[in-house]
Amino acid sequence: MQAEAEAQQQLAAANKLLAQFRSTFGESLQLPPDVRQLVEQLKSKEEEVKVLRLQDAQHADAETELYDEIGKLSAAWESLQVQVTSKVFDLAGAEERIMKANLDVRLLFLKGILVNHITFFGCRKPRRTTSFSRLCAKRKPSRTNTSISRGPTKNSSNMSPF
Repeated sequence: MQAEAEAQQQLAAANKLLAQFRSTFGESLQLPPDVRQLVEQLKSKEEEVKVLRLQDAQHADAETELYDEIGKLSAAWESLQVQVTSKVFDLAGAEERIMKANLDVRLLFLKGILVNHITFFGCRKPRRTTSFSRLCAKRKPSRTNTSISRGPTKNSSNMSPF
Protein backbone atom coordinates (compact mmCIF):
# COMPACT_ATOMS: atom_id res chain seq x y z
CA MET A 1 0.00 0.00 0.00
CA GLN A 2 2.70 2.39 0.88
CA ALA A 3 4.57 1.75 -2.40
CA GLU A 4 1.37 2.49 -4.31
CA ALA A 5 0.99 5.81 -2.44
CA GLU A 6 4.58 6.78 -3.30
CA ALA A 7 4.03 5.90 -6.95
CA GLN A 8 0.93 8.12 -6.96
CA GLN A 9 2.93 11.02 -5.49
CA GLN A 10 5.65 10.64 -8.10
CA LEU A 11 3.07 10.52 -10.89
CA ALA A 12 1.49 13.73 -9.57
CA ALA A 13 4.89 15.45 -9.44
CA ALA A 14 5.67 14.35 -13.01
CA ASN A 15 2.29 15.61 -14.26
CA LYS A 16 2.89 18.93 -12.55
CA LEU A 17 6.29 19.29 -14.26
CA LEU A 18 4.74 18.38 -17.60
CA ALA A 19 2.12 21.05 -17.12
CA GLN A 20 4.77 23.66 -16.36
CA PHE A 21 6.70 22.65 -19.45
CA ARG A 22 3.67 22.88 -21.67
CA SER A 23 2.72 26.23 -20.24
CA THR A 24 6.21 27.60 -20.88
CA PHE A 25 6.95 26.08 -24.25
CA GLY A 26 3.54 25.02 -25.43
CA GLU A 27 2.83 21.80 -27.27
CA SER A 28 5.81 20.77 -29.41
CA LEU A 29 3.49 19.87 -32.27
CA GLN A 30 1.84 23.24 -32.20
CA LEU A 31 5.10 25.26 -32.32
CA PRO A 32 6.33 26.59 -35.62
CA PRO A 33 9.45 24.92 -37.06
CA ASP A 34 11.81 27.84 -36.39
CA VAL A 35 10.73 27.99 -32.72
CA ARG A 36 11.16 24.22 -32.42
CA GLN A 37 14.67 24.58 -33.83
CA LEU A 38 15.44 27.36 -31.34
CA VAL A 39 14.10 25.21 -28.49
CA GLU A 40 16.39 22.36 -29.57
CA GLN A 41 19.35 24.74 -29.79
CA LEU A 42 18.50 26.04 -26.33
CA LYS A 43 18.45 22.48 -24.95
CA SER A 44 21.76 21.64 -26.61
CA LYS A 45 23.32 24.87 -25.28
CA GLU A 46 22.05 24.06 -21.78
CA GLU A 47 23.69 20.63 -22.05
CA GLU A 48 26.89 22.29 -23.25
CA VAL A 49 26.78 24.70 -20.30
CA LYS A 50 26.38 21.75 -17.89
CA VAL A 51 29.34 19.96 -19.49
CA LEU A 52 31.46 23.12 -19.41
CA ARG A 53 30.58 23.78 -15.76
CA LEU A 54 31.53 20.22 -14.92
CA GLN A 55 34.81 20.61 -16.80
CA ASP A 56 35.45 23.93 -15.06
CA ALA A 57 34.91 22.29 -11.68
CA GLN A 58 37.26 19.45 -12.66
CA HIS A 59 39.91 21.92 -13.84
CA ALA A 60 39.61 23.90 -10.62
CA ASP A 61 40.07 20.69 -8.59
CA ALA A 62 43.06 19.68 -10.73
CA GLU A 63 44.56 23.16 -10.35
CA THR A 64 44.20 22.98 -6.58
CA GLU A 65 45.85 19.55 -6.55
CA LEU A 66 48.71 20.87 -8.69
CA TYR A 67 49.29 23.81 -6.36
CA ASP A 68 49.30 21.43 -3.39
CA GLU A 69 51.81 19.20 -5.20
CA ILE A 70 54.00 22.21 -6.03
CA GLY A 71 53.95 23.18 -2.34
CA LYS A 72 55.00 19.66 -1.33
CA LEU A 73 57.76 19.61 -3.95
CA SER A 74 59.04 23.01 -2.82
CA ALA A 75 59.23 21.82 0.79
CA ALA A 76 60.99 18.63 -0.28
CA TRP A 77 63.42 20.64 -2.43
CA GLU A 78 64.32 22.92 0.48
CA SER A 79 64.81 19.92 2.75
CA LEU A 80 67.08 18.24 0.20
CA GLN A 81 69.02 21.45 -0.31
CA VAL A 82 69.67 21.68 3.44
CA GLN A 83 70.78 18.03 3.48
CA VAL A 84 73.10 18.51 0.50
CA THR A 85 74.63 21.60 2.08
CA SER A 86 75.29 19.77 5.34
CA LYS A 87 76.74 16.81 3.42
CA VAL A 88 79.08 19.14 1.51
CA PHE A 89 80.33 20.65 4.76
CA ASP A 90 80.68 17.16 6.29
CA LEU A 91 82.61 16.04 3.21
CA ALA A 92 84.91 19.06 3.41
CA GLY A 93 85.58 18.34 7.09
CA ALA A 94 86.21 14.66 6.37
CA GLU A 95 88.56 15.58 3.53
CA GLU A 96 90.48 17.88 5.85
CA ARG A 97 90.74 15.14 8.49
CA ILE A 98 91.96 12.66 5.86
CA MET A 99 94.61 15.10 4.64
CA LYS A 100 95.74 15.70 8.23
CA ALA A 101 95.86 11.96 8.92
CA ASN A 102 97.79 11.42 5.68
CA LEU A 103 100.28 14.11 6.74
CA ASP A 104 100.58 12.50 10.18
CA VAL A 105 101.25 9.12 8.57
CA ARG A 106 103.89 10.63 6.29
CA LEU A 107 105.54 12.37 9.23
CA LEU A 108 105.55 9.17 11.25
CA PHE A 109 107.01 7.30 8.28
CA LEU A 110 109.74 9.90 7.81
CA LYS A 111 110.41 9.91 11.54
CA GLY A 112 110.78 6.14 11.45
CA ILE A 113 113.18 6.37 8.53
CA LEU A 114 115.15 9.07 10.33
CA VAL A 115 115.32 6.98 13.52
CA ASN A 116 116.49 3.99 11.49
CA HIS A 117 119.20 6.07 9.77
CA ILE A 118 120.32 7.58 13.04
CA THR A 119 120.40 4.15 14.66
CA PHE A 120 122.21 2.57 11.72
CA PHE A 121 124.75 5.32 11.19
CA GLY A 122 125.01 5.99 14.91
CA CYS A 123 126.09 2.41 15.49
CA ARG A 124 128.49 2.47 12.56
CA LYS A 125 130.11 5.79 13.35
CA PRO A 126 131.86 4.72 16.55
CA ARG A 127 133.19 1.64 14.75
CA ARG A 128 134.59 3.79 11.98
CA THR A 129 136.07 6.20 14.45
CA THR A 130 137.53 3.38 16.46
CA SER A 131 138.91 1.59 13.42
CA PHE A 132 140.22 4.87 12.01
CA SER A 133 141.87 5.63 15.36
CA ARG A 134 143.44 2.19 15.40
CA LEU A 135 144.80 2.67 11.90
CA CYS A 136 146.22 6.05 12.82
CA ALA A 137 147.72 4.64 15.96
CA LYS A 138 149.29 1.77 14.04
CA ARG A 139 150.70 4.09 11.39
CA LYS A 140 152.24 6.63 13.74
CA PRO A 141 154.50 4.26 15.60
CA SER A 142 155.51 2.44 12.44
CA ARG A 143 156.61 5.69 10.76
CA THR A 144 158.44 6.74 13.83
CA ASN A 145 160.00 3.34 14.17
CA THR A 146 161.02 3.26 10.56
CA SER A 147 162.63 6.64 10.72
CA ILE A 148 164.50 5.72 13.87
CA SER A 149 165.57 2.33 12.69
CA ARG A 150 166.90 3.50 9.36
CA GLY A 151 168.79 6.29 10.71
CA PRO A 152 169.38 9.55 8.99
CA THR A 153 169.08 9.51 5.27
CA LYS A 154 169.54 12.28 2.87
CA ASN A 155 165.80 12.71 2.34
CA SER A 156 164.83 12.21 5.94
CA SER A 157 166.03 15.64 7.00
CA ASN A 158 163.45 17.26 4.71
CA MET A 159 160.67 15.00 5.84
CA SER A 160 158.75 15.63 8.94
CA PRO A 161 156.78 12.94 10.72
CA PHE A 162 153.73 15.08 10.50
